[in-house]
Amino acid sequence: MCPLPLYPETTYLDSARLLVLAADAADTAAMYMFLLLYRQLVFSDTGDLPGVPRDQSRVSDAELVKLKKEIRDITSSHLGQCFKYGNAEQSSISDVDREKWSKIKQDIVLQVALRAKEAQMGSNSRRPHSSSDDHTPHFHAPDERMLKLAERWSETHVRPNSALSMMFKNRIRDAVFSQVLAVAYPPRDSLPPHVKTAETGAPAPSSLTSGLEPLADEIRSLAERLSRLAHIHLGVYLPLYEQEDILSAITTASA
Repeated sequence: MCPLPLYPETTYLDSARLLVLAADAADTAAMYMFLLLYRQLVFSDTGDLPGVPRDQSRVSDAELVKLKKEIRDITSSHLGQCFKYGNAEQSSISDVDREKWSKIKQDIVLQVALRAKEAQMGSNSRRPHSSSDDHTPHFHAPDERMLKLAERWSETHVRPNSALSMMFKNRIRDAVFSQVLAVAYPPRDSLPPHVKTAETGAPAPSSLTSGLEPLADEIRSLAERLSRLAHIHLGVYLPLYEQEDILSAITTASA
């Protein structure tokens, strides 16, 4: 274990936990981006395809849950690594890792485009043929235009420090922080019935928006784990943090 950069020395014993939480948060941010890509593709122009009215294109919770599972099955490891290894221009990583994660990202984009095409075509595309001489499930492969659009979007945004990825990471951070405050530090004078403490294991109330709704479980898990860590950490160091000018001293020591 080694201290995290720009973190106070009081977090030294928590470095491993914080690194795991940071990796899980990156996974959630990456999943957020691929789910947004799916939504955008579903509602993209269907072109001249007959019998595909756009008002029948819908994104259901069941479709998002299924897609999340498929994306996790494709990666079989931390999805957030796409931000680190998914950039072909980054020279500080090995060719093996770059090739591996570039291939994983391509596979995810293909799967997202496939499911988006199925959603565009409507429920009929998910039913198998009923004829006795055809046992192949009926599905629609993504057309070249949709796949190229998805690939360009991925190469532009799913990369280190892209404007969109930073915005999404900030949204994840703000949503988690809001739940951490609600779970770990409810008002001392009153505790509403729907707000529970971290010890109960109950989720904090939240109003997730901006497409974060499908990630409610991941955000709740991050918030609960951070709340437990905060309780333990402040139980040890609270007297130190309550001293005057402690923040400036920590900043100087970290620098």
